[in-house]
Amino acid sequence: HGFNEIIVGKEAYKLNKWYETFAWENLIQKPFSFVVQNASKIFALSKYEIDDILTVGVKRENIEIVTNGVNEYYLESPTEEEIAKVHAKFILGSSKSIPTFVFLGNHTRNKGIDFLLSSFLKVDTPFQLIVCGKKRSEIDYGYFESLSDPSRKFIFTDMVDEWEIRALFAESHFFVYGTFADTLPLVILEAMSSGLPIIAS
Repeated sequence: HGFNEIIVGKEAYKLNKWYETFAWENLIQKPFSFVVQNASKIFALSKYEIDDILTVGVKRENIEIVTNGVNEYYLESPTEEEIAKVHAKFILGSSKSIPTFVFLGNHTRNKGIDFLLSSFLKVDTPFQLIVCGKKRSEIDYGYFESLSDPSRKFIFTDMVDEWEIRALFAESHFFVYGTFADTLPLVILEAMSSGLPIIAS
């Protein structure tokens, strides 16, 4: 899992300083390559990951495809009580009148959080963007929240429980995930299982 993230990590994390590049190559890529080259078998998430895995010296005959599975929990609809709770907790607007987008993931550069937020700053039509995941000190959430109004709203949930995720998915129109590194993220399959159309890279 996560081969592409390691292989394109320098670009995905935007590591530009010499010490960042040095640390990435010597503390991440080299140990990773050593381990996978000496493994008996490697599980790839999809056939599209095979070419990337070959670039780190793994033999083709050692690669098996084992895709992500989805927790059946996401196939069930949330209860009315769960939906009411997320509306109250996160002060959601009405998703019936405003397109609602939801993101769930790490708030790190490789997951495209900067790209996501800056993209929505350029949207001049009504929207509600729900950003789930652990908050990080390097992101100025208050800035985006200060730009919110009833027709263009940024909502940052911080960490969420499974029942909250399912309810937020049910109250959204689209799942957005502008990752720079993932191959087949489980969260996309979970969002699809909840019936959401996906906008992703």
